[in-house]
Amino acid sequence: MNAPPVPAAPCEPESGRRNGAVALALVSLLGLFAYFNAFRGAFMLDDLQFIQEPELRHPFTNAMAAGRPVVSLSLSVNYWADKMQPRGYHLFNLLVHVAAALTLFDLVRRTLLLPHFGGRYTDRAAVLAMAAALLWELHPLQTQSVTYVVQRCESMMGLFFLLTLYCFLRGATAPRRPGWWYAGAVLSCALGAGCKEVIAVAPAVVFLFDRTFLAGSWRGALRRWPFYAALAVPAVATVAVLVGRGLLSHEKGVVGFGTSLFTPKTYALTQPQVILHYLRLAAWPDALCLDYLDWPAVRTPADDPVSIGVVCSLVALTVVGVLLRSGWGFLAAWFFLILAPTSSIVPVQDAVFEHRMYLPLAALVVAAVLLADRGLELVRVRVPGSGWYATRGALAAAVVLLVAYGIVTMRRNEAYASRIALYTDNATKRPNNFRVRNNLAAELFSVRQEKAALAHARRAAELSPRMALYRVMVAQCLLELGEPEQALAELAVARELDPKAPNFRATLGYAELILGRFGDAVPDFEAARDEAPWSEIVRFRLAVCLLELGRTTEAADEIRTIREANPEYLPGLAEFIRLRAVEADPNGTVVRHTVLCARALAFASGETPEALDTLAVAYATAAKFDEGLVAGGAVVGPAVAAGVAGRGATGGSFELAAATAAKAAEKAAAAGNSYLAGRIAARAALFREHKRYLPTERPAGAVVKG
Repeated sequence: MNAPPVPAAPCEPESGRRNGAVALALVSLLGLFAYFNAFRGAFMLDDLQFIQEPELRHPFTNAMAAGRPVVSLSLSVNYWADKMQPRGYHLFNLLVHVAAALTLFDLVRRTLLLPHFGGRYTDRAAVLAMAAALLWELHPLQTQSVTYVVQRCESMMGLFFLLTLYCFLRGATAPRRPGWWYAGAVLSCALGAGCKEVIAVAPAVVFLFDRTFLAGSWRGALRRWPFYAALAVPAVATVAVLVGRGLLSHEKGVVGFGTSLFTPKTYALTQPQVILHYLRLAAWPDALCLDYLDWPAVRTPADDPVSIGVVCSLVALTVVGVLLRSGWGFLAAWFFLILAPTSSIVPVQDAVFEHRMYLPLAALVVAAVLLADRGLELVRVRVPGSGWYATRGALAAAVVLLVAYGIVTMRRNEAYASRIALYTDNATKRPNNFRVRNNLAAELFSVRQEKAALAHARRAAELSPRMALYRVMVAQCLLELGEPEQALAELAVARELDPKAPNFRATLGYAELILGRFGDAVPDFEAARDEAPWSEIVRFRLAVCLLELGRTTEAADEIRTIREANPEYLPGLAEFIRLRAVEADPNGTVVRHTVLCARALAFASGETPEALDTLAVAYATAAKFDEGLVAGGAVVGPAVAAGVAGRGATGGSFELAAATAAKAAEKAAAAGNSYLAGRIAARAALFREHKRYLPTERPAGAVVKG
């Protein structure tokens, strides 16, 4: 494009070509070696928001589509192929990473063969490029971009960024028809813009590459102005979309000048610390962490003059290197330019995220490889006869480092095997991170470790007392531990802080349901349903309240909606309620919820023998607390318990259980299932003797979410 092609790179010797072929195999195989255990990784943090939403199957309407449509399409393809199984998502992430490493390999190899280097690397360009690509691929700092599913935003952007530069290099050195390569560069940049906004710096990086290694001057690089004009279009467009969506000005946004944790000044002053932290992790990745939300803000230059001074000096050296048209100047500029969108004056809620080092790490690795090569060259010159030993020693050191990186990466992947493992690791490394504490509490709560969950939820609320969300989590734990009044106190605080906090209305409705305040609970559940219409548990609890208020038509409508949206939900809930009904030592909240759900499930099923049997067992369990618990209003409310049983029960829990079981046995016998009828009749006899039914053998894995 208005500039003559750069003379073709000198041909590599046959050994160089063989090394190139070996690199292709090694990059693929070692990538699989380091990340094979990532296939077992669970969905984390933003994964739960973007992957578990109902619109995921629709690539152009889901939550990711508006800003990152290419990533959105990839997630939808994964969903079509694997539904909610994580392995397919992890395989895609690994393929992207391997493709990026292969692109980096050939980009570095072809760059080292350019006339700019005067033939210095002709005999070993493939070896050096191979070392750089493998070290970058296996570096443990990359795990967040590869194993954390939604961070394919970073790795896909990185792949297209590398392809943009690679296609440009091929076009600039093509003896004929370079236009196709230039078009590939523009297309790659456009695809990168559909992945992450960091691609906006790609034109600047390509221009510096051109000026440093190809054109030799600013004026020479500007001869390709039509290409740069085309390349700037997707970069400018992605920034325009970002601004147009209000992400740079929204009051409660996570990016931009409305971010609550940082101002532009404090964010800019904090980033030197962050950049030095990135550099330390690049050199020694021993304390990798998922979430750094608790990273403290630097308020004034006097708070950390050392970090600010060091980074400003590095930036100044980078400018000097760029002006001198040096290779190290370009690598330093690569590092700082790609970090600039997230490490400058535009605040981001999370000052630190390791995945932001995905591409900047490439500059550091390439610089380290070339520096090691230079050192090896000096040894050969200054120590005669040392060439063979120095070369073998360098090769051995590289192999040891690659193996070490691979092992550390595999170990880091193990932390991603479950959310509890990863959040526990994070909370151990950063104990004052309130978001991690709350996330860990939520995960422990989901597997019914309520006491441990409560401890972390309370700590999160202590660390961030203005966050209503954390108070809601405390309330949820208290409800499951049988403390509804304490839960209401926490919810009262949450209402004052933010009545629109996630799960607030649903949790408040649940507390009111447990306390038998069905009329109060209905509007709360209706509001929660409107906020999250896909939530089956909210709709079901609303149906419970409506049923207890005698509004059976409305209750039936909610149950029908649940059944149409997810036919498997009600059978799964029935299994969970059955398990809860036979718990050996439940608390009052569990019993109340179990009875109410069992009643609603019996209604939903048309009073099948199985559903009535579960209801009978639940009634008998309620007797452990109070003979009048069920009929006294705390659970049943205005509905008449005897109407459900179909027999004139006296009101006591055991009597009601016996009557309900008798009806279930009759229905089973009428259906020709004499075996089930006999088992239920035996349980009815237990209830008449005022004894609970507790199975002698409990099913394995009796922990069920509900």
